[in-house]
Amino acid sequence: MARLFREFGAGKSPEAITKDLNREGVPGPGGRPWSNTTLRGQARRGTGVLHNALYRGVLEWNRCSYVKDPRTGRRVARPNPPHLWETIPVPELRIVTDELWLTAKERQAEVRARVGGQPGSDAALNATHRARFLLSGLLLRRRLHGGGQGIATAARRAARRGAATTAARDAGGGSRRHDRAEAMDVIRSMIKKG
Repeated sequence: MARLFREFGAGKSPEAITKDLNREGVPGPGGRPWSNTTLRGQARRGTGVLHNALYRGVLEWNRCSYVKDPRTGRRVARPNPPHLWETIPVPELRIVTDELWLTAKERQAEVRARVGGQPGSDAALNATHRARFLLSGLLLRRRLHGGGQGIATAARRAARRGAATTAARDAGGGSRRHDRAEAMDVIRSMIKKG
């Protein structure tokens, strides 16, 4: 773990660190491959290796409360304010020195400042992701032949699962290739119309 903090503090990106770990065959948590979110996690919730205070010898809990979303019935995590967190020192579990911990925290603050984020927020980092498709985000709320599904959503779902759009399904099925081609035809005609 000290290696992860050292490399991140020295300027290496979470993507590059996890790529190296996976190439070297180092198992990630639970034996799964490493991902960049395994390292960076979510600042407000204290998830991810770089936010886990246990590595510096501090056990933290009550960072989140879990409530049931009445619309979906699913359990949703809500970050608690810092004054509700509980901590206890466990120096025997320390893996990372204070110097490494603080270096990583300084680097996180630099990255957050560079992308315009607020302390404890990941929103600005997530906003820096490159769009997957050329017109991503520009075609939402359009309808695909009355099927009740956005064009971007239809193309994305068709590419991901091979599922037919609602309109194609109502017409007796459809293939992934048909759905993608149909969505692209609608997009092209919209672009031509201006």
